This record gives sequence, C-alpha cells and structure tokens, in this order.
Amino acid sequence: MFREVAEKTVQLFLAAGLEEIEVVADCDDFLWPLLETSCRMHGIDFKQASAVFDLSKNPYITDEERKALIASFADPRTFQDMHFYPGVKKLIRINEAGGKLTVKSNAYNTKVGDLKKQQILAAVPGLSPERVEIIVISHEQCLKKSIPKGVTIAMDDNPHIIAESEALVNLIPRTMKRATNAEARWMMRDKHVVELSNLNKIIDCACAICARIRDVQALTST
Repeated sequence: MFREVAEKTVQLFLAAGLEEIEVVADCDDFLWPLLETSCRMHGIDFKQASAVFDLSKNPYITDEERKALIASFADPRTFQDMHFYPGVKKLIRINEAGGKLTVKSNAYNTKVGDLKKQQILAAVPGLSPERVEIIVISHEQCLKKSIPKGVTIAMDDNPHIIAESEALVNLIPRTMKRATNAEARWMMRDKHVVELSNLNKIIDCACAICARIRDVQALTST
C-alpha cells in the first residue's frame, strides 16, 4: 500500500513543481490522547465526548461536561507529563528520509504552548525547536489551523483541517477520533486521503513517500 501511495504522491509532487518535501504533523489527539486525558481527569465518558468532533455541537455530553472539557484544554495541568502514542520517536525518520518535518499545533495560552513544545521536543530527539510551531488561539478558532500550498504530507486527526488542507496527501488515523466515519468521509471527500491504523503506520507511510520522492529527484537530476 505504501508503494502505491508514494507513487501517486510523487506524480502530484512533480506536477506541482515542488523541490522540498514539507511534512506537517498535528499534536493533540494525533501524537497524544488529549481528549481522552481530559475526560479521565473529569470523569466524563470518552465515547460520548468523542462521538462528534466539535464539542460545541456534541449532543451526547452535558453543558457542564462541555465547559469542563473546554476549560481543561486551557489548563496547563492537563498537559503535564502527557503520554504519547507509541511510535512518536520515529517522527525524526521523516527528516532522515528526506522530508522537512514541522509539528504544528494550537494552544489556548502561552503556558500550555510552552508545555506542549517542551514535551514534543523531548519526545522527538533531533527535532529542531524552530520546527515546532505552536499557535496561541481562542476556543472559537480551534478548527482554524491551516495546511497551506507547498506542503507535501499532512498528518492530522481533524477532518475539518483535512477538508481545507492544501497538502498533496493527507495521512489520518483510521478511527478518525471524534468524528463519525460518515461525517469525516463527507468532509474530506475531495482530498487525497490515506487512512492508516496507528501513528507507527502513518510515520512509516510518510517515510516511504519522502524516500521515493528523493529517489525520483536523484534520477531526474542526473
């Protein structure tokens, strides 16, 4: 499967006239289980909280639960000693395969942003601080992170972000946490999307794409 994805992405890469393989990875609920952690801290049923991506539109949780979860995303205590998903250290292999990895994530305040950046850098040895981009936002802007033109690979769990992504290929976890399959597929219907079972597989696929692009570049430059 990786080979097919890589070959298609190579063709898109060449057609776009790109030279650098820019790769953008999400953090919350992609590298670590933020919503699940917040639910556990407040005694909220994760399955109900994750049934709809946008918490403000989730009919399966109470208003009090909604407020508690949203407040937790701005609470530095939520982000202390976060548990990353297995495979996070492999992210640096994307750079080794020829890509240029950026971890891009939103934060509700600078204290949370600083904690996130510190932990990401500690979890991914070799990643440059300049390649961890934390954007301080309000809750109303939480679905507004953008993946611009020039990005080859986007890796994210957010169907709203993927729906607006300009990346050549979008790698997502198969479960699409916090969105029903029907909802997610509808939002992302016009995008080049590849669903994979976990973070390890997503990183492996990204590395295969980067390596194949570099191989083709080497052949065409001789």
